[in-house]
Amino acid sequence: FSQLLTRAFPTALQEKRYPEAEQLLAYAEKLDVQQMRQLNYLDRLELFYFSTVKNTEREKSAGYRIVNRVIYIPDDSIRREDARQYEAFITPFLNGQQDSTKFDGFSEDSKYMMHIYSNNIAATLYNVASTFTTLPANETAALQDAVQWAARSQQLDPSFKKYADSIITRLQQRLTPVPETAEAAHDQGS
Repeated sequence: FSQLLTRAFPTALQEKRYPEAEQLLAYAEKLDVQQMRQLNYLDRLELFYFSTVKNTEREKSAGYRIVNRVIYIPDDSIRREDARQYEAFITPFLNGQQDSTKFDGFSEDSKYMMHIYSNNIAATLYNVASTFTTLPANETAALQDAVQWAARSQQLDPSFKKYADSIITRLQQRLTPVPETAEAAHDQGS
């Protein structure tokens, strides 16, 4: 799995050998992948690939698989997991097993680690929403969902606000029909 998707697939994609890249993805899908990390990685590759080759249905399918793994996690569960992961990170420093003064930027990293789980979910939602900005305008349901994902990403991680706002604006522009000019309306009537 690792050799296939971390070496062969990127090479095929970089060299624009799209049929080969798609065959590698199809083969990877047939493998008995048990680890969630591998499933997420495969779905992210598919999202990127199918966005690149403009296969809207497969792009949406990969995007929804990715989002559906995180979108329904309740806020209280996210906060508990943030706290659990932060405790695992900070404990060795508190009990003297590690010395924080030996790590440059420890205080900044420590602040980031307080919300690592929610930040990862926010990044996941943001990335899929960002990719969906290239969907055709007639994909209104997917575009509307992507607006919600971008909004949720900034709710989970306020540092995403500027970026999420930009994505939301782009998605909303895709959802807004372009007004017909008077000249174009006249041409259709004649």
